Amino acid sequence: MKNYFGIVVSAMIILGILVAGCTSSASSTVTPIAPSSSQPEFNNGDVMGADASSATGITIVSFDSSSNSYTIDDATKNADGTWQISNNPSQRVLPQTVIEKVYPIKIGTISSLSQTSQNVGSSNVERSSLQNTVTQPETINQDFSSMALTINDLPQGSTEYGTPTQNTTTYQAKFVYKSGSTGVPLTFTITKYPSVTDAETTFNQQKSGIAKNMSVTSLTIGDEGFNFQFWSFNVVTFRHGDLIVTLYTYQVMEPVVQVNLQPYAELVNSRITG
Repeated sequence: MKNYFGIVVSAMIILGILVAGCTSSASSTVTPIAPSSSQPEFNNGDVMGADASSATGITIVSFDSSSNSYTIDDATKNADGTWQISNNPSQRVLPQTVIEKVYPIKIGTISSLSQTSQNVGSSNVERSSLQNTVTQPETINQDFSSMALTINDLPQGSTEYGTPTQNTTTYQAKFVYKSGSTGVPLTFTITKYPSVTDAETTFNQQKSGIAKNMSVTSLTIGDEGFNFQFWSFNVVTFRHGDLIVTLYTYQVMEPVVQVNLQPYAELVNSRITG
């Protein structure tokens, strides 16, 4: 039998580090994340959603085979069942793995986009290169709810646990993530710091404090990120400017279900625009 009391205590210590940071200077074990390379599952004009009943989703504008990324835009369902680009579109580029994980179901088509050439290379590469040269804003002033993880981002059958709480510096939402027949508690938090320097310092303290006792994987999300797993405790944290965003799942009883949190972290990061 597992020592559940010891595991719970260890988990609480880890949570304490994530909330408050620590002063350890231990170095982390860096495991680079290799990009995927595969043919796109979706075509230009496809409208994708988290589940078949979604009234909002994203539409595929193009796919860039050189970077394995989709250019996407927001889509809205009309009263007659057809789809259109949202009134407040937000075209952006996201990795192929993120789109195909978070939006796995085709729920419609926008015909005016379906004829757009795919894998053209030059125009897509120019768009991608231009986007990569834009400096990300450091001081983030947008409303927490506009960048937060929502129930619509999660698999069908997932539920909200209570209502999100927030003040001027923090936002927290809790969910029950549906994985097969199992519900996994998932917590999402955003913390805004007085300056980018304060956020950098806290992020480094969190990462080094956890790395004292377990392996930490560095992630390229936002300005910097990391992931670690401890038995049923799974955490992804990233910093974007003066914000630190954390997603974590934790289960006390077996069987333990591991949820891939990285695509959801990347999705949230794509919503942070300043």
